[in-house]
Amino acid sequence: MDVLIDHEEMKLAQIQKIKLSVKDLKDKIASENKAIALLEASVTKVFTSLASGKITKEAFLHKKDIINDTVARKRSQIEKWNETLYMLMEGRSEVENAIADLRATQTLESLSRKVVDHFIDKILVHSESDIEIVWQGGFNVQQNVDENNLEN
Repeated sequence: MDVLIDHEEMKLAQIQKIKLSVKDLKDKIASENKAIALLEASVTKVFTSLASGKITKEAFLHKKDIINDTVARKRSQIEKWNETLYMLMEGRSEVENAIADLRATQTLESLSRKVVDHFIDKILVHSESDIEIVWQGGFNVQQNVDENNLEN
């Protein structure tokens, strides 16, 4: 369980390192979306210049590539900001709740169905003496079981 708690505490530390507020992030996302709309509209203008003979096909393709690359970079940045926004808005409480749940279970001597459903994604039995527990969130613990230490 300590590994799971450490992982959740690392997530919480990442959230606490974020220097931007929710409002700042929303403003940045809105600004980038406006910039993308302007860039996409400029493709039409560049195409019109091509159609009217003001620019060559090569110049059109070059400008279009530049616009497409810029839009892709802006969308990538927006995606990162959305992830950060999610962490700020909902991630903190989810991580704090997960840490509280994990700490509450550190003293458990047996697993109830509720605990298993909450923390364990699946249990894989590779052989009679080799099991793997896949925890929620992707943590895996593989163990060779000594048959002499099993309680009946």
